[in-house]
Amino acid sequence: MVLTLVLITIQMAVFAAGKSTVTDERTSKPYHYLHITGTLDVKIEQGSEFGITVKGSSQDQVYNTVTWRRNDTLFVYQTNINKYEPRTKVIIRVDNLAVLEVSGDVKVDCVGINSDILTVKASDRAKVRLDIRALKVESKATGSSHIDISGISVTSVEDVDGKGTIDSHLLDVIVDKKPLDPLCIGC
Repeated sequence: MVLTLVLITIQMAVFAAGKSTVTDERTSKPYHYLHITGTLDVKIEQGSEFGITVKGSSQDQVYNTVTWRRNDTLFVYQTNINKYEPRTKVIIRVDNLAVLEVSGDVKVDCVGINSDILTVKASDRAKVRLDIRALKVESKATGSSHIDISGISVTSVEDVDGKGTIDSHLLDVIVDKKPLDPLCIGC
């Protein structure tokens, strides 16, 4: 009986140790364009310090999440994805975001971002949620992607292809660009 309890306790300890989270802090030079693909849960935070935090259930999962910067673009993608592991969590800190491109099975949460001109492109099954303050917001959803935008902007342009959706009913647009009716003079 005692031996059985000891064996069960050891197995529970080994199982619990396998469920620990591995975290990797990465530094970077400044970037203003983000290109994200893979199977990721991403949180984008506004801040003056540029950096990336990758959290996963194993060392391999964290190391297989690649982050590299080329010119002014930060690329985040995955290699050797294990479909039986939980999703990798990535936190990206950026000062002034200009372009966000997301593809694959990526979920992005971006709250409290200030930007001059922001372009958001989502494709495949990507899900993007933004709360922004910007002069201009351009958004494009293709495939079966979804973009949810809230906040305030001076102007907004939306483009949808395929089964993509854009929900911008919580975005306060100061200047609505609507096509002019040629028969309405002085409207």
